[in-house]
Amino acid sequence: MPTTTPEPEPGVPATDGRRRTGRGAAAVGLAAAAIVGVGLCWSIVSGDGILADRWTILVRLAMWSAVWAVAVACVFRLPRRVALATVFLVAVALRLAALAGPPALSDDLYRYAWDGRVQAAGIDAYRYPPTHSQLRSLREQWLWPDDQGCADLGREPQCSRINRATVRTIYPPLAQVWFAAVYRLSGIDAEHKAWQVAALVGDLALVGLLPLALRAWKKDERWTALYALSPFPVLEVVNNGHVDGLAAAFVVAALLAAGRRRPVWAGALIGAATLVKLYPALLVVALAGGVAAAGWRRRVPDLVRAGVAAAALA
Repeated sequence: MPTTTPEPEPGVPATDGRRRTGRGAAAVGLAAAAIVGVGLCWSIVSGDGILADRWTILVRLAMWSAVWAVAVACVFRLPRRVALATVFLVAVALRLAALAGPPALSDDLYRYAWDGRVQAAGIDAYRYPPTHSQLRSLREQWLWPDDQGCADLGREPQCSRINRATVRTIYPPLAQVWFAAVYRLSGIDAEHKAWQVAALVGDLALVGLLPLALRAWKKDERWTALYALSPFPVLEVVNNGHVDGLAAAFVVAALLAAGRRRPVWAGALIGAATLVKLYPALLVVALAGGVAAAGWRRRVPDLVRAGVAAAALA
């Protein structure tokens, strides 16, 4: 019996039906990708960490990266407002899952906590390395485990969770302000969780700024998904508590300011990012080029001067 193509409903164009079907499939695909991403995130952060389980983590990261690509593709098949709201909700879910365990891929967070503790004691964080005898009274078991704790970590007796404990801190001044603020708000008893929560708040602020920055530069706001749904900021910024997330937030704020023709603010924000991590200083050149390409050549010197002035405060 020959098959026939069903006629579209009266008053409903066939293209509209196909569009709704495509959006429905995209919504289902994004939901499935979100569930798988949250599950993979939880499995990584609740595991044994990269030193004990590196190959398993690598496989899960590869799977999560594939799911991320699917999720981003689905986002672009959804209406813009629906897509942005959904991306933010999924971003929150992924980052909450990242709080399920201690840092899985890095031990930098422990240095942050130590620097904050030293500053809370009224001591210059740059003056002594963590192992110096002048700081012995500040040692807490969380950062300086006893012999059994060191054995549980697979380390020699009298170990420390702090990396390069014999070396003075290298983090720039605004990073040190962040360490002191988080420590004063949480104290030593909060251990790693306070630093992860602080990083989560900062990273969600960055996700919230991204659509505004993209709109200011006349780009599709749905590109926010490329960062918001990526496994790498979820793990590196939130689970590992890396201060790089704060620097990235300043950079996105600088892009927003530049897109809104506020080059002085843009330069100052890039300068602030440089005071958290040094490498954003390279973005002054790129951002100045973007401002010039947008037709605001006369404002480029203002941006550069503001960036240099902010960084010079170090």
